[in-house]
Amino acid sequence: MSETEEQKTNAITSYNTHNIDSSTIKMRIDPSNMLDKVKIFLRGWEGVVTTDENGNTYFEKVEEGIPLANERGVQAIMRRLHMVFNTQVVQGNLNEDQYEYLVSYIHQSLADNIMDNRAEWGIGITDYEEIIDSIMVAVRCYLSRLLHDKERDSYAHTIKSLESNTLQNKKGFNLFNN
Repeated sequence: MSETEEQKTNAITSYNTHNIDSSTIKMRIDPSNMLDKVKIFLRGWEGVVTTDENGNTYFEKVEEGIPLANERGVQAIMRRLHMVFNTQVVQGNLNEDQYEYLVSYIHQSLADNIMDNRAEWGIGITDYEEIIDSIMVAVRCYLSRLLHDKERDSYAHTIKSLESNTLQNKKGFNLFNN
């Protein structure tokens, strides 16, 4: 390999190493973006969710639509969802039966809670089903990452790639640094 080719390879490896780090793993397990989208949906806002150069997600409100719940309802629903959409839950490990039971339990519990508090939370009967169905699509997809420990397996591949790239950049081991 020529020196120019080796420099290109090292540049690519360095670029990949920079991108496959703890911020990559954080981005994969951080549910903030999903939670923001649910909150925006419940508030009836229209706009764009963007991420700045530091990885911070924020919402640019373009226009206001019709809210599906009042602020108390939005906050109550979001508190419950924070218990499902979080970095600890996504690192779990479930088989198919456990997954189906958990999704079913969350669906029933959320539906019962919203129905019981519908009037106080300003949720119209025609919006009830839309809220439950939309949230449950997100819950089902998010929790599917727990099936057979696949989420943590994917971290292992990311870390192995990072370690491999880092070792390739080193020229060898020198105990005395000379």
